[in-house]
Amino acid sequence: MKVKKILIVVLVVLTSLQVGAQALDKNGRILPAINTQTQSELNLKANLISPTLTGVPLAPTAAAATDTEQIATTAFVTAAASSSNFVDLTTIQTVAGAKTFSSGIIVDGLLNVGLGNGGDYTSAAVGANTLSANVNGTRNTAIGSFALSNNTASENTAIGYYTLRENTTGSSNVAVGGYAGDIITTGYQNTILGREADPSSLDGINQTVIGYNARGAGDNTVQLGNTAVTLVNTSGNLTAKSLSTTSDIIVNAVTLGLGGGNLNRNLALGISALAANTTGTYNTAVGSAALGSNIAGAQNSAFGYQALKNNLTSHGSAFGFQALMNNTTGLGNTAVGYNSLKSNTTGFDNTAIGQESLLNNLDGKRNAALGKYALKDNTANDNTAVGYAALQANTTGNENTAYGSAALSSNISGNYNTANGKNALSSNNNGNYNTANGYVALSSNTTGSANTANGALALYKNIDGIGNTANGEATLRDNTSGKYNTANGQNSMIVNISGNYNTANGQIALFKNTSGSYNTADGVSALLDNTIGNNNAAFGYNAGNSISAGSDNTMLGSNANTSDGTISNATAIGNGAIVSTSNTMQLGNTAITNVNTSGSITAASFISTDAYVVGQTYQELGGCVIMVSTNGKHGVVVETQDSVSGNANHYDASSYLSDINNHSIAGKNFSDWRLPNMFEAQKIMTQITANKITGFSNYYYWTSTGTPDANRYQYVILTPGGGGVGDRHVSSDPSRVRGVRTF
Repeated sequence: MKVKKILIVVLVVLTSLQVGAQALDKNGRILPAINTQTQSELNLKANLISPTLTGVPLAPTAAAATDTEQIATTAFVTAAASSSNFVDLTTIQTVAGAKTFSSGIIVDGLLNVGLGNGGDYTSAAVGANTLSANVNGTRNTAIGSFALSNNTASENTAIGYYTLRENTTGSSNVAVGGYAGDIITTGYQNTILGREADPSSLDGINQTVIGYNARGAGDNTVQLGNTAVTLVNTSGNLTAKSLSTTSDIIVNAVTLGLGGGNLNRNLALGISALAANTTGTYNTAVGSAALGSNIAGAQNSAFGYQALKNNLTSHGSAFGFQALMNNTTGLGNTAVGYNSLKSNTTGFDNTAIGQESLLNNLDGKRNAALGKYALKDNTANDNTAVGYAALQANTTGNENTAYGSAALSSNISGNYNTANGKNALSSNNNGNYNTANGYVALSSNTTGSANTANGALALYKNIDGIGNTANGEATLRDNTSGKYNTANGQNSMIVNISGNYNTANGQIALFKNTSGSYNTADGVSALLDNTIGNNNAAFGYNAGNSISAGSDNTMLGSNANTSDGTISNATAIGNGAIVSTSNTMQLGNTAITNVNTSGSITAASFISTDAYVVGQTYQELGGCVIMVSTNGKHGVVVETQDSVSGNANHYDASSYLSDINNHSIAGKNFSDWRLPNMFEAQKIMTQITANKITGFSNYYYWTSTGTPDANRYQYVILTPGGGGVGDRHVSSDPSRVRGVRTF
């Protein structure tokens, strides 16, 4: 505002007094007249006096444009100030109350304070050329020379010299600091804090950039600091959906990043993790010094302190304290557990899971260890150990398999052994080709080979015996040096010590055998008491269980036995058959009444005490006896079933009888079945009446007896339902068929 003048009103009114005229004093007396010279002097001094006037003096009111020294009233000052905006700002002033300006304020001819170009009342501009290009933009704030000087958009805030200077159509940007956001032209929703801080591009969107000369990382990102910033601290928690950085992060002295080489697809977490890496990719190292010496190895995973620390190769996986720590060129190893595969250097394709599993392996390959101390001392190949201390002492033994706590734990150089069960083959040192399945099976074996033990305590005490097979709990338990024995069944051959070439199948078979050899016992308790007898064979429950020292005996049948434990070269065949002297044979027990054979029996002599009884059925004869000789040795039997399921004429009856498939199980042993004659039919009827023979139908049965009648050949028939024999049928009539035979 230009200040023209400040009019000072001096109300000195000399309206009724005139210099040089006659005047009165205060008492009304006439004063002497003033001469012309004196009057002139008074006129010159008139502006210096401050007379006291009485009454109400009047002075003219000057117009607003008056710029003379005319005396005027205060009404002029008030009117002039309100209408002409005259304010004296040439000195320090205090302005009280709200002031209204109808245009911007220019200070010292350059500094602009106002609404900016366009005059939108929602915008504010402070500084030279601020908002100078704005036409329609609203809600903008620009403080600082050239801030938002090219802006035509809305809702931007710029504080600082040249801030957002190049912005044209970008909206909703905030920039604080000299040159902050000065590259933005069309970008929007950016927040830029710091001198020379800028987004990543002139059209960046939703970027937050904080710090001197900081550059945005891209749309929808936050950048804290410039490239010289190496540490970002906060006293509180940092919560984020994701965190992105182009360099490693140090958290409480622990490094998180890509490791040495700063290559993508690597992950390093821990002090010196992947520190030496240069070209290796797809590595993951978590733990202090994990993969610390790796240079070019790829696709490794190391979790734990010094895991895979010295690794130089690829495809390794280590989980645990110093797991695979010394591995250098061994490929494809997996170690899980404290010190697992720690000493491995060049061995490859090994798997170790458990504390100190495969601990001392150096160059062994294709080994698998699962369990604490499993294959701990191994240096060999192709071994598998599952269980605490399984194959723990193995050093040079190859292709062994152990499943169970301490299985094959003492094996050193034995090969091709398989142990399943706690302490199975636990003492084996250099025995080969052994298989043990079960608790402490073959646990005492040291040098014995080619043994198989299946079951708890099977071959438990075997030391150097070879070629033994034991299947079942405690089978061959006490065997120490016996060889080529086979025992199948709980406690079979349990106390055998040195007996050889024995076979026992069944619970407690050859139970007491100690040194007897070449024995075969098949059945529960077979040869139970044998101790030193040789070449015995017993088949069946309790067969030969009385033999103790006898040899060369054959017992065939349940409870087939000798009457004395020392009998030799005796044979008993049949259930309960007992032979009482050496060099004899017993065929059947005392209940046997007949012995049959389809062939001939040749002997120096035969002694028989059997006699057959009419009305009894004998399987060895094929049917029921209807007639017998005086001595009971010979007679006629009728079969126990019909030979035809239905009826047949007389011509076909003989054909049905000759077919072996038309007879009972016992009847099939004979081929001499025929139709009964009339006499034999009457004997059959007698046994039917006595209920000795069953299964006859209430119908007619053919006989072989015939008579001619009126040029027709007729046959006498058996009529069980009719109660006798004597009726006749023509040969073409249907009747049933039942056969008889002579013995």
